[in-house]
Amino acid sequence: HDSFSAGDSDKRALFIHGFPGTPYELRGLAEALLERGWQISVPLLPGFGKEIVQLGSKTRHDWLTKISNEFELLKKGSKHMLLVGFSMGGALSLTSAVSLKPHQLILLAPFSKLPDWREKLLPAVRYVLPELRPFERADFNDASVRAEFKKMLPDADLDNPEIQKTLRKAVTLKTESLIQLREIGKLAKANAPKVSSPSVVIQGTEDTTVIPPYT
Repeated sequence: HDSFSAGDSDKRALFIHGFPGTPYELRGLAEALLERGWQISVPLLPGFGKEIVQLGSKTRHDWLTKISNEFELLKKGSKHMLLVGFSMGGALSLTSAVSLKPHQLILLAPFSKLPDWREKLLPAVRYVLPELRPFERADFNDASVRAEFKKMLPDADLDNPEIQKTLRKAVTLKTESLIQLREIGKLAKANAPKVSSPSVVIQGTEDTTVIPPYT
């Protein structure tokens, strides 16, 4: 789940992962470009991966600063810069592209809004419910739930009732983190008209997390 980079080329691609993801979710795509002669960089954003316990203290400004620093570092000596963002990373990349001006921008299911009317209540909810347990009522027979846990904990026995009980209680998410995610979506929508880089948007029609109408 850590940052990774590879290659030696003047064609360079920076990949930005989603929420609450890691570079792992973009490894296949990044390596496909590597095989085609690109230099790739896939950084871990602050507060994710092994830093997940710190996520509640991180803000959109931390993530935007990380992207800007990584982009400028990768840009040195390059002739072509590609910025690729997935989900929340798409919203962050879109906002970053206004000032960074990559030669090309690719947005994969770019996040703009949580698909739940209750997201408007988050600023007030954080004072009453500062921490959420997203898997408290998880159905471990659901293939999508199992797939998510297998990404994070590939060796976990998800059929063990004690393991299930532990995961339901142990996996927590700060309400403040969801507020930051909401603000990132609002930033992306506000900055979209300002992007001058040639852009491609790829959206799955059956995506239930980033739903097509919002994209």
